[in-house]
Amino acid sequence: AKVPAAARAEAEKAAGKDAKLSWEKKTFVMYEVHYKKDGKGNEMILTPDGRTLHEEGDDEKDGDEDEGK
Repeated sequence: AKVPAAARAEAEKAAGKDAKLSWEKKTFVMYEVHYKKDGKGNEMILTPDGRTLHEEGDDEKDGDEDEGK
């Protein structure tokens, strides 16, 4: 499997440079929801079992949003 450099570097850091690594590509399902609450836009990213991976609102802008949606 072709592994992104960042993933390979993190694995090598954890396992040690000389460790034999065996890679397997996994697909991860996430759900993104947008809603308004108290007049403010919000976004959440959830796993299928309901765990929140990310949550942000209008007052938490960090400058990397895609404003062209």
